[in-house]
Amino acid sequence: MLTAAFDVGGTKIVGALLDGHGVLERIVRPTPGPVGAADPGSSTLRALAAELGRRADGPVEQVGVGVCEYVHEGRLTSHEVLAWDEQPAEWLRTLWPAAHVVVESDVRCGLLAEHRYGAVRHVSSAAFVSWGTGLSSALLVGGASWPGHRGRAIALGELRARVAQEAGSLEAYAAGAGIARRYAERTGAVVADAREVLARAGAGDPVAIEVADSAGYALAHGLADLVHLLDPALVVLGGGLGSADTRAVRALRDAWQELGSPVPLVVAELGADGPLIGAAAAAGWSGRLGVEAASPGSGTGQP
Repeated sequence: MLTAAFDVGGTKIVGALLDGHGVLERIVRPTPGPVGAADPGSSTLRALAAELGRRADGPVEQVGVGVCEYVHEGRLTSHEVLAWDEQPAEWLRTLWPAAHVVVESDVRCGLLAEHRYGAVRHVSSAAFVSWGTGLSSALLVGGASWPGHRGRAIALGELRARVAQEAGSLEAYAAGAGIARRYAERTGAVVADAREVLARAGAGDPVAIEVADSAGYALAHGLADLVHLLDPALVVLGGGLGSADTRAVRALRDAWQELGSPVPLVVAELGADGPLIGAAAAAGWSGRLGVEAASPGSGTGQP
């Protein structure tokens, strides 16, 4: 049985074919367009899905999609990042008419993957944090993901950043897009993304260091508020930034230790691959993970 899985983010879109032994094919494409108007009409996602269909050596029977939007009962309910114009489940069924199609929030897919294969497999409660271009979280309660009444129990980034009156939301201040924006505003430099800012911090740029440290500090305090309210067994850091060893993550860890939280803060074992594997699992895939599937950034399969 073949499963197609997609992780649709604000920076990149990843598609993969899986069988019971793990990932067979993987394609990575950059997400075109700015946040709020990214991948207009889902054109890149549609082309990537068609390419996976051509590569499949048999019928695709399950399709899972993790999307960086609010999702309620399999339907997208926001346009905060992507300029989609048709529900993914509807057009995917035209590509694979016989397939079981599941659409879910990418952060809940990440949590599902960690619960089944990674850092959350031995606990019944956890907060999973996706720290990347944006910032969101998902909750494991009683061994099951809790989506909330409207599927919106992922909005960690909408909390206010407790660092300065003008800081705004935690996402605007500490997520990847916010890190890049704040550095550009402070220096006038044009930077591609947060990874460039964090690389500059690693090279000793004092403004980049301050931006990285303040992002980690702000997120630590936001997570402390989450822990005070929900008391999970674990907090798991995932996403492209959360899974990386950068100055911002080290600042977060230092602040977490200073806050004295009794809740362990751990890094997602599946790294940035979690939402992709979780999307497959949400659609019914229950195979095993090989080295390629579990290694962040490996084997892009990009022609």
